[in-house]
Amino acid sequence: MTADGLAVDRLAAGYGAAPVLQQVALRCAPGQLVAVLGSNGAGKSTLMKAIAGLVRPSSGSVVLDGTDLAGLDAPAVARHGLVMVPEGRALFTGMTVWDNLLVGAYLYRRDRARIREQLDRVVTLFPRLGERRVQDVGTLSGGEQQMVALGRALMGRPRILLLDEPSLGLAPVVFQSLLEEIAKLRTSGTGVVLVEQNVRSTLRYADYAYLLQRGRVVAEGTAAEIGRHDLVESSYLAGGT
Repeated sequence: MTADGLAVDRLAAGYGAAPVLQQVALRCAPGQLVAVLGSNGAGKSTLMKAIAGLVRPSSGSVVLDGTDLAGLDAPAVARHGLVMVPEGRALFTGMTVWDNLLVGAYLYRRDRARIREQLDRVVTLFPRLGERRVQDVGTLSGGEQQMVALGRALMGRPRILLLDEPSLGLAPVVFQSLLEEIAKLRTSGTGVVLVEQNVRSTLRYADYAYLLQRGRVVAEGTAAEIGRHDLVESSYLAGGT
């Protein structure tokens, strides 16, 4: 294991006395797109929350660039460079696009030069956000709102970006376009862990993938290997999704 990137080992977590994750291991190197696949109830969202500090692990480690973050709260985890875009986006719909983006810069809110640099980066990636900068987020389309959620996360300059079901509520063609933008993040060295049920589209862009069932990793490999796995072919690809 190298010191760079994200290394999750033997992670267990749940809610109260109800265990959800059991001995989960996962890796994401800088500039890599890693997919986490599985059906509803497999533990994907719990895994993301445990990594991001929203759910406290009962055991195991979450190491980012050599530092174990397991047990830290979400703001502390974010300060170390690990940022999550939750399922449902959690945007401030009564605020403008620009104000939502600025929320993502709260860790360095007094550094105007750095904020400007990150705003320029986000608008370069998502030009539409520059066009909609003074528009209330609640009036945007679903795809545009997802761009705002991604842009807000990128304002924190994450080393690793966690994305939980970004396709939720999006038409397939919109999600396809969004995936293309997500894949571009790799060129800047940002690692991406993507939880998604849209398996076929996701595997086109992923470098590596994990399959979760009942809180355990039951298969892992390159995107091509996982695409050929019997469990994936029979459970997720048979219908052409």
